[in-house]
Order: sequence, then C-alpha cells, then structure tokens
Amino acid sequence: GTAHRLRVVMRGGRQSSWHPWVSAAASAIAMLLVRPPAVSWAQSYYDACDAQYDNVADSVGLRNGEAAVREIQANHTHRFEYTNYNLSTMQLNDTDRKVIISLDPCFGIVYLFVRKNIACHPDPYSCIDLDTGYRDAAICRRTHFMSDINGSRDGAPTFFRISLSASRYFISVFAASDARYSLTVLDDVGAWPLQGNSGSVQASVAASGTVMLQWAIAEYQPQGISSTKQYHVYATPLVENDTVQSGPVFLRPSKILNTYCGLQNNTDRADDVIDAA
Repeated sequence: GTAHRLRVVMRGGRQSSWHPWVSAAASAIAMLLVRPPAVSWAQSYYDACDAQYDNVADSVGLRNGEAAVREIQANHTHRFEYTNYNLSTMQLNDTDRKVIISLDPCFGIVYLFVRKNIACHPDPYSCIDLDTGYRDAAICRRTHFMSDINGSRDGAPTFFRISLSASRYFISVFAASDARYSLTVLDDVGAWPLQGNSGSVQASVAASGTVMLQWAIAEYQPQGISSTKQYHVYATPLVENDTVQSGPVFLRPSKILNTYCGLQNNTDRADDVIDAA
C-alpha cells in the first residue's frame, strides 16, 4: 500500500421457589420434604440503580463527535449519557450501523464501562476495589462493554466499534489513578481514521540525529465518507528510565505517547506536518 517517508531531525536525547405438580392436599407435605436447589443469579441489566457514591460525578450529556477532556482523581467515576435518534443512521444496514466509543488516557489509568438503553450507569465499584487490589470483570454490574481491568492494559486506550443497536448509552469512566482522559462517541464511523497496518511505524537511522520514518496510510470503513488531510509527526527525547512497561502502552501510564491526548501532554507541538496527498 501507499506509504509515507519522513526525515525527522531529533532535537533531544439474587433465587426461585420450586413447586412440583401435585394435588392441593399434598402440596404442603411436598414442600416440607423437598428443598429447592440453591440458585446463583447473574447480574440483571434491569436492576434498580444504587444510591450515589460520594466520589461519583453527576451524569452529563455527550455530544456526537465531540471529545470530552477531563481530569479525574483516583477511585472517582465520571458519568456520561449519549443519545442518538438519527433516523438516517438507524436506517443503515447492519454492517454500517455502528458507533465508536473511544477513551484515550492523556496520563494515568482510566477504565471505560458502557451500558446500552436501560437507564442506570455501570457500577465500577461492584468489581474493583483499589484498597485491596480486588478486580473481577465477570461481576461488574450493569455493564455491556468494558475495558480490560486486570492490569495488563493499564494506560492503554480503549476503543469500541460496536453495533448501534440502542438509542441511549450510559457511560462510566473510572480512574484507577489520578488521570486526564479524552472521551469521544461517534456514529459516523466512516469519518474515523483507522490505523493502517495496525498502526505500525518503521524507523531507521539515516544519519546522526536523523531518523527515517515509514507508515501505512490511514483507512476508513466504510470508504467514501472522509479522507485524511494531513499527518502530524511528534518527536520527544527519551530519558534513561523511559522503558516500555507493557506492549499496549508506549511508554507507561505516567508518560503515554501512543494517544493523541498523551502526545499533547508530553510535547509542545508537532515537529512536522505532512500533507496526505
């Protein structure tokens, strides 16, 4: 596919009852003799909302295509509601009727929880306890979609491209550490650039202080909705302790360089701008 090359000059180093079918006269005896089996109930998506926690913010509306950038304290939760009554979008075929929900950390560790259609936001505290370190994704209440919370992707962005099968989405953003993040929801999925070749970038040293970069062009699905105008290239010096802690995060939760929000947090400007044409 088409690739771009660039020379960059580096500027720094609940249970149920059981009733057998018997006559009314014998039913009382049967109930004394037969003990119903214990039942372990999975979470209900229709359960009542819990009382508010002190560290949970009021819900705010989230506009289509606009990024909400927030700072958040550890063990706090921000709540959002996204609604979509766009008939043109709802009439699209199943392949194209999608919605993108993207959570990018600028720094720190944040998790995304999403519930569709049924009012009540997801409850991160039902499955995460920062004091004890307890985490169990299988018991997160009122949650349809969520980030990995086992620690393997701490500091990594969460990106959902899911079927637009509801008109209301209730979103909770939970912070496992002090953090800043950017949250975006978009139904016009063909306007969202997707990483070419999974976002791989090749680099080679061309000369002292000079690096040659190569990457595949951004992709769009479906095609024909939007196109790339420019690529912005950022450079920042790495210090002695700047090492990659996990594959999904470059470099670490306190210094994130593989999200746009993270780049803005760690650099003052783009080093170069390349026209896509």
